Amino acid sequence: MDYLHILSILLLTHSLAYSKKLDACDVRNPSAKDCSWDITSTVTKKKDLTISRATITCSVTYNKADDDKDDGDDNREGYVGSSCIKVMPGTNLIIKDSTITGKNEPNVRFMDAHEATILLKNVSISKFGQRAGNSGHFWGGALRGTDSQVEIVRSKLTGNSASIGGAIVVKSSELRISSSEVSDNHVISQGRAGGIYAGSGSVVEMMSVKIKKNSAEGRFGGGGMRLSRSNATFINVAVKGNIADDDTDISCGSGVYITADKSTKLSEDRRLIDPKCNIAQRNYTGFLCIPSCRKGETCIGMDKCGTCTIAACSWMIAMLLCTALWASA
Repeated sequence: MDYLHILSILLLTHSLAYSKKLDACDVRNPSAKDCSWDITSTVTKKKDLTISRATITCSVTYNKADDDKDDGDDNREGYVGSSCIKVMPGTNLIIKDSTITGKNEPNVRFMDAHEATILLKNVSISKFGQRAGNSGHFWGGALRGTDSQVEIVRSKLTGNSASIGGAIVVKSSELRISSSEVSDNHVISQGRAGGIYAGSGSVVEMMSVKIKKNSAEGRFGGGGMRLSRSNATFINVAVKGNIADDDTDISCGSGVYITADKSTKLSEDRRLIDPKCNIAQRNYTGFLCIPSCRKGETCIGMDKCGTCTIAACSWMIAMLLCTALWASA
């Protein structure tokens, strides 16, 4: 047997080994890993779940029966849409090191979370919603969170579509994103927020995030994001190169305050930042830890959790005060 023959056998064996299909994820258990999950109908999660190293595809089709019921609130705007996963109150869902893909089905998002805690770490989410087929009231192409805590770390949300919030919508929630990219998402005509929409009562914190090449068609604009009655903190964030009918990268409703550090890249052209956006500070020197620190720990440095002694805290406060005084001099 010659060398080339041996090499071909080895390559074939290697190829067969890697072509072996992953086992199906058993999401009835508290954790699942190294598996595939083809979601064909909406999954409702009421128990904590951790998924690692999974290939997740969603083949759910839009069902009008899934639409939110009208509660008489004139500001509700009649949400429509089906979800691949519904995360119910009190549930913790963690997805790590995974690929999540939709079928560009109109009015279908990946996840809808209510009063839940979500952590997405090193994941990609793409192809949810349909660029030309969504209803005018479909919110959040990839994810919608209400009264929830959503944390996204080292992840990429791209190629999703909705009528509001091409990738993400949060209302009355905490949205914390680190070392991630939100790009090439889209909202349809008369929509808003090509990438991210943060609604009333939300707090947004971002560190080392790129929001780029998203687009919004509609009078409320916000090619990259729209903030409405919510506050945001940006550290080393770039919101540039997005497209909107009103020519803004960021659009704002009333009562919006943005705090940014010196490394954050917001357009110098004020036309690209909605005048209603109050840029409260451009030299923020505080700390963010994303994801959140564990119970009993505090954020004592950029993405550094620990127990803060009195001496250490005093030194840290003194350093921040000196930095602030120097910046204002």
